[in-house]
Amino acid sequence: MEHPDVSVWADILAYVRSNHTAVCRQWFDEVEPVGVSDGAFRARVPRVVWRDYLNRECSAAFNEAFQAVTGWLGAVRFES
Repeated sequence: MEHPDVSVWADILAYVRSNHTAVCRQWFDEVEPVGVSDGAFRARVPRVVWRDYLNRECSAAFNEAFQAVTGWLGAVRFES
């Protein structure tokens, strides 16, 4: 059985790819879900430059996706 965080992350990615195509990158598949803590869904990014791109250009899209997928008021936080 798939870990729930992986399933949520897959749904978030699908939402972003369907609704925010301009910000999507191939390497999004390399981002790993860490889990939910402190009211945020945390995801690990293998490169600092990717983390910075996600936080600068994509946070609104990922936050919207997280809320649409889970129904929770929360945010996605990217870590490296």
